[in-house]
Amino acid sequence: MWGELLAILAIIFLGSLAWSAISNWIERNRTPSSHCAELIRERLKDGRYRVVAGIFDGARHQETSQAWVVDKIDDDLERQFGGRDRAVIKF
Repeated sequence: MWGELLAILAIIFLGSLAWSAISNWIERNRTPSSHCAELIRERLKDGRYRVVAGIFDGARHQETSQAWVVDKIDDDLERQFGGRDRAVIKF
């Protein structure tokens, strides 16, 4: 139980975050019942970013999530957000 909880709530601290890292995480964690992934970006007081990705089933129940705290977001990830702090990727 604790292992699953830690995996769901894990926060990884990195210098930079690329769209490819999030995309790979989504592909590794989506299931046949997965319907979409949602990304949330938050600018922290210290200037870093917290990016949270969640995978949801068709009933919008969260299947899993992952959070990253980073200094920089790459251009490809910026494009996924499209100037907003939330992005939805449908499967």
